[in-house]
Amino acid sequence: MYLEVFRRELGFDNAASNKNGKIWCFWDHNITCTVVKDHRQQITFIVKHAQFMQNFCIAAIYAKTSSQKRMRLWNSLRKIKDHVDGPWAIFGDFNVITHADEKNGGRMHRLAQSLDFLNCMGDCGMMDAGYVGNPFTWTNGRRKTKKIMRRLARTGSDHNALLLKCAIEDAPPIKYFKFLRFWTEKPEFHNVVQECWGKDIMTSLLKVKTKVKWEEEGENSTKYFHSIIRQRRKKAYLHRIKNEEGTWVQGKEQMAQAAEAHFSQLFSQPVEDKEFSILKRIEKSITTEYNELLIKIPTITEIKEAVWSLDPTSAARPDGMNGSFYQSCWDIIVVDLCNMPYGFFKSTRGVKQGDPLSPTLFILATEALSRGLNHLHDKEGYVGFSMHQQCPQINHLSYANDLVIFTSGDKKDGENDHEEPSPI
Repeated sequence: MYLEVFRRELGFDNAASNKNGKIWCFWDHNITCTVVKDHRQQITFIVKHAQFMQNFCIAAIYAKTSSQKRMRLWNSLRKIKDHVDGPWAIFGDFNVITHADEKNGGRMHRLAQSLDFLNCMGDCGMMDAGYVGNPFTWTNGRRKTKKIMRRLARTGSDHNALLLKCAIEDAPPIKYFKFLRFWTEKPEFHNVVQECWGKDIMTSLLKVKTKVKWEEEGENSTKYFHSIIRQRRKKAYLHRIKNEEGTWVQGKEQMAQAAEAHFSQLFSQPVEDKEFSILKRIEKSITTEYNELLIKIPTITEIKEAVWSLDPTSAARPDGMNGSFYQSCWDIIVVDLCNMPYGFFKSTRGVKQGDPLSPTLFILATEALSRGLNHLHDKEGYVGFSMHQQCPQINHLSYANDLVIFTSGDKKDGENDHEEPSPI
C-alpha cells in the first residue's frame, strides 16, 4: 500500500519491493525489470532498457547487522553469480566496511570483520565502482566523544540518497609527451633538469596539480592536495596478501616478509645444470673472442658513443625523450644511464615471460628442435613419413610458434623421436 503511494508521489510508472518490504525499487516505463531473486536482504532484477542491446543484472542490497545473518546474503549472491550472463551491478547498504578508513570513532576495525564480504565480492568478480559524496553514510547520532561514523555502502546507502550512473563515455584522446629540441637552448634548461632529476616523480606531479588548483581555488587548494594523497593511499592500501604457500597473511610485518620472500625468489634464479647437447646442431656464427665481447659489461665510453649515435630528433617511444635530451644532459644523467646496462648484465633473475630476450631464446629453441628432427633422417632404421622418392624428405613444418610433425606411425619411428634431447 505505502509502496504504491510513494510510487505515485515520486512519479514513477512501476515499483517493486523485496519479501520483507525493506527494499523499494522504482523505474519508468522505458525500462523492463524482472525479479529473479527475492530475498530478505536483497532483490535482484534482470533489466532491459530500450537503448541497450544487452540485458543486465542489478541487485539492491539491505544487509542485516548480524554477521551470521549476512552470511545468508553472501551465499545468495554467490548462487546468483552462476546464472548471470552479462553485466552485473550490486549496490546498496551492506552494513559492513572493507577497511579502517571507512570508519571514524569507536573501536578499531579488524580485518576479520570484513573477510566474509571481501571474499563474496571476490567470488562474484566485483570491483568497487567508486563513490562521490560524504565519506561516511551512517552515524550513531551521539556526541563527539562517543560518535561513530561509517561508510556502510558501496555506491550509496539507504541512509543517504542513492544515484547509480551507468553511462558510456568516450575515452579522452591520449596526449603524448613530446620533448622539444629547442628547450635545450634555453638558459635555465640544465638547472631545471639538475633540480628535477632524481626527485620523487609522484610528489612532483601532485605539486603541479596543486599549483593549478591554487590558481583556480586559492587557499582551498590545500584541501585538494590532501584529498589526492588520501585517495592514493586508500587505493594502494593492502589488507592482506597470499604467501608462497598460498596462505593469507595480514599485518605490516607479516605482509612485508611475504612480499620480500616472493620477490627474492622471483628476481633470483638458482644455477642449474641442464642438458644443452642439442644446441650443438646449431652451427656457430661467431668466434669465442667475439662472444666474450658481447657479454662484456660496456664501459662509460661505449655507452657515451651509443648515446651520441642517437638521432637528436627521434625518441624510442611516443612519450619518451629524444636523443637531444640525453646528449645535452649527459653530465647530469650519466650515472643512471651507466647503471642500467650494469644491472642488466649482473641480473640473477633469469629470463621471464615478457623479457626482451624471450623471443630470441624462443627462436634458438625452435631452431634446435628443427635441426634435431632433421637429424633423424641420418639415423639407421628411421622410417619417416612416406613421400615420393623425388620429393625432399621432411618430417615437420614450423611457422612462428606452430609446429606440425609428420610420422609414419612406426613404433621405431617414435622411439627415435624420443631419443632426441629436448631443447626446452
